Amino acid sequence: MSTVRGIFYDGLTWDRQDVQVRFDRNGGIRIAGDGIDLALKFDDVSVSDRLADIPRYLYLSGGDACELIDNDAVDSWLGQHNAQRGSRLLHRLDTSMWAAMAAIGTIALFLTSFVLWGAPALAERAVDALPMEVDQTIGDESLAVLDNVAFSPSTVAESRQAEIRAAFDEMVSDMETPMGGHLVFRRSEILGANAFALAGNTVILTDELIELAEHDEEIIAVLAHEMGHIQHRHVMKHVARSAIVAVLVAAYIGDVTAITGVAATMPAVLDSMRHSRAFEREADRVARDYLDSVGIAPSRLGDLLARLMAQCPECEEIPHYLSTHPPLDERVEALTGNDG
Repeated sequence: MSTVRGIFYDGLTWDRQDVQVRFDRNGGIRIAGDGIDLALKFDDVSVSDRLADIPRYLYLSGGDACELIDNDAVDSWLGQHNAQRGSRLLHRLDTSMWAAMAAIGTIALFLTSFVLWGAPALAERAVDALPMEVDQTIGDESLAVLDNVAFSPSTVAESRQAEIRAAFDEMVSDMETPMGGHLVFRRSEILGANAFALAGNTVILTDELIELAEHDEEIIAVLAHEMGHIQHRHVMKHVARSAIVAVLVAAYIGDVTAITGVAATMPAVLDSMRHSRAFEREADRVARDYLDSVGIAPSRLGDLLARLMAQCPECEEIPHYLSTHPPLDERVEALTGNDG
């Protein structure tokens, strides 16, 4: 017979009562304390699983419970009756370094698989289900923010803007993009020579890019690339993927401000960059197909990209896996050749 200290709860009040719990070899249980004297059989109770040194509980019929302090004594008693095998296995797994490492590896594999394949698939479906009006609302709000922090009014002559806009409108008509396209001109000392698409149908072209271009066909080429992003709703897909992965990572690490959280978010960051490169390649293909259809050499886009890269020598030193764009030579080859 073994005796362990316990705390008895009657299931009706917040009162707790110190008791002695005696286990006998025949499976009998005796719970005794001030005003408490219960004689029970093995089949009258259930015992909570063991997890490390967390106290166990005896659950009695009627809602009563008894907290047990000595886990080893409880295991010995249960072992005599060949009970709670699963509990002992769970305890061994909980206290095993190798089991812990295996669990961490399994979780990491699940997270990586979800980030690489699950999140993109979910994002694709989520964006497809959204009406395009949502894209436009987000795009309009984004432009308003950018106008406050990064842009100033364009200084390009109205006549020059009209020439570029006419070519852009003709391109949008030829592409038959469902949302159409809306071109805006801005100057930006922060962003410099640039062009990019917002959610919705807005394409921003900076004065600095117009000045950098040596031929109007280069401008048309870069605008065709941005329309590729709009056709495939890349901005919305990127936002959806980032949101899904962020929620998953936050749920996994608990505290997104922790130092370990930075490491935990790296797969999401790298995946975001990987998909950004995929989006760029897809937009390049749209641009190449359009330029071929109107008799403009796709190399025009490569020429402008090369000139942009020349303005940013440090960009060439960024490792491929940390870049949001494919390598320039790869893009030029795909634009001028056949990437299948």
